[in-house]
Amino acid sequence: MASTTPQRGRGLFFRILDRMLVPLVLVWPATVAVTYFAASAIADGTFDTELRDITRAVGVEASNDARSSRPLSVLSALRNDPVERMYAQIATFEGGVLAGDVAMPRPPAAEAPELGAIRTRDATVDKHRVRMGYTWVEDPAGGKPLLVQVGDPLERRHLLVGKVTALVIAIVTFIVPVMVALVWYGVWRGLQPVRELRGHIEARSADDVSALPSEDAPAEVATLVVSLNEQLDRVRRQLDAQRRFIADAAHQLRTPLAGLKAQADAALRGGTLEEARARLERIEESADRLSRLVTQLLSLARADDALARTPPRETVELNALLREVCGAAAEQAMARQISLGYDAAKRPVEVQGSPLLLRELFANLVDNAIRYSPEGGDVAVRVVPSLEPQVTVEDTGEGVPAEERERIFERFHRVLGTAATGSGLGLAIVRTIAGLHRATVRVETRAGEAGSRFVVTFPAG
Repeated sequence: MASTTPQRGRGLFFRILDRMLVPLVLVWPATVAVTYFAASAIADGTFDTELRDITRAVGVEASNDARSSRPLSVLSALRNDPVERMYAQIATFEGGVLAGDVAMPRPPAAEAPELGAIRTRDATVDKHRVRMGYTWVEDPAGGKPLLVQVGDPLERRHLLVGKVTALVIAIVTFIVPVMVALVWYGVWRGLQPVRELRGHIEARSADDVSALPSEDAPAEVATLVVSLNEQLDRVRRQLDAQRRFIADAAHQLRTPLAGLKAQADAALRGGTLEEARARLERIEESADRLSRLVTQLLSLARADDALARTPPRETVELNALLREVCGAAAEQAMARQISLGYDAAKRPVEVQGSPLLLRELFANLVDNAIRYSPEGGDVAVRVVPSLEPQVTVEDTGEGVPAEERERIFERFHRVLGTAATGSGLGLAIVRTIAGLHRATVRVETRAGEAGSRFVVTFPAG
């Protein structure tokens, strides 16, 4: 069977090395090439300056002694140097050679002679490429100008450039491995915080979702740790919500399920038809309560899940939402002969939030008001437009004692002495969803009247 183990990509260490070492390796030949061309340019400039000086010196000597029988010292020194032998020639205007190398070519015929001007050109002498320096000087015999030429073989220049380039190659060959080693070590040391973070994560237990330490981490790693901690916090809230839901469901479902089983056992043991019918009616009532409990547990789970995540933020128009909620509760109110009134605002009232969760919030408030109002009582729902929009739900029940007004929002808490049935989850759902929308919910006593008023206030804007 084929392995399902995911293929790992290359590590961050080697990716960083690639991006640092590849340019370094490419710079190596580029450095050699730049060195060669730079050395060539420097050598050409230096040798050309030397060539002009030598040509000028030969020219001075030729203008004084070209027609004499004495040997020309500068000319002889150039032609007889065993190490750096150069070509030299003194010729007449017509082309006759007075001294020096015979095989040196003359300047272009179209070029007009100019006394004292030092010029250069490339040429070939005895199959050797040379750099020629030449000038025209006065003939000491009073005739036409004499041509003085000095040829410097290009091998000298190439030899010097080769030596410089070889030296640079040797230096670079030594430096590049050192730089590679330094880069390798620097990247390895730089990634030490990442390795420490990995070790810290690997050492944690599977159920440990506490925040990772980020105090001593570099800025880049600290940013990663902050993001991981935010994700861990979301996971922790999700796990807490799941644990609460499982605990709440196990606690609350145990009692009605035991009651259902007891009633079913009693019905199976026999008895009169009337007794069996009564037990079946109690089973039906228990099933209804169990169904409502399951519904509220699921609503609470949805609210907890949204609280652990970020709920969708949409524009919700409260008039339309409360009209829908009151319409859905109308049948329940009529069954108990309760007058359910709805007073919408004169203008649209909009808040930001989740339509599904807000509908759940107000449905629980209206259901709670109907359940705790006596038959023939009144329930009034009102949307109040203002800078901080409000929704009020009033009932004509027994009211909430002052000492219970905070506790009624706790999970599974019910006010003692009331005849209404319930799981104690409705108002907990209300507060959870209100907090999710940065809204507040409070309960007030109706001035001079029986009953309670629940007020939900949304933040401005």
